[in-house]
Amino acid sequence: MTRQFKYIFNRTCSLIFSKQFRRFVFFGFICNALGLFSLYVLTDILKLYYVLSLLIALICVNFIGFYFNKYYTFKTSPKTFFQELGRYYLVMSSGFIINLVSMYTLVEIFKLWYIMAAVIISIVLLFYNFVLHKYWSFKKIANKR
Repeated sequence: MTRQFKYIFNRTCSLIFSKQFRRFVFFGFICNALGLFSLYVLTDILKLYYVLSLLIALICVNFIGFYFNKYYTFKTSPKTFFQELGRYYLVMSSGFIINLVSMYTLVEIFKLWYIMAAVIISIVLLFYNFVLHKYWSFKKIANKR
């Protein structure tokens, strides 16, 4: 068991300190900033329900995130655009469901401020999204590196 733990620990550390992960975090930060700004504007200024605001914000920034990850983080071929786009949106849809349930739980049950809840959820989903995008959405190029 100790060998397995060491292997998993070393593999996790190498992923976390990789150039791909740093790029993923950087572009994720940009998308999160855009998403949080959109969430704030839609909820506090336009007075939309925060769950609807979250849905709109996520849809608006997902394509930007796909573009950044395809061409800068994972550097895949333009020929695989639509295949990767489909996979990317499947991963993001699963993340959205997790995000939505978590957001509702943190805000309605635990009475956390919706912006704080969004930040916490984003940090947790960072690792979930990176692993799925690296090993599934953009798998072809990730296996060559």
